[in-house]
Amino acid sequence: MLKPDTNVALNVQATLEEALSLLDDVIAEAPESLKHEVTTIWSNLDKLVQQTFVNPKLK
Repeated sequence: MLKPDTNVALNVQATLEEALSLLDDVIAEAPESLKHEVTTIWSNLDKLVQQTFVNPKLK
């Protein structure tokens, strides 16, 4: 059984990855005037996920 902190981290990671997926959909559907802003949000969130969960030593 995983420790509670590990469960929380996995839940947070899954939620953030779902948010990235939803932002991908938004980018595909967004008008051109919003694509840059949404892409910036996606990029910053992806960087956070990578640094926090995928390769924490990159911080």
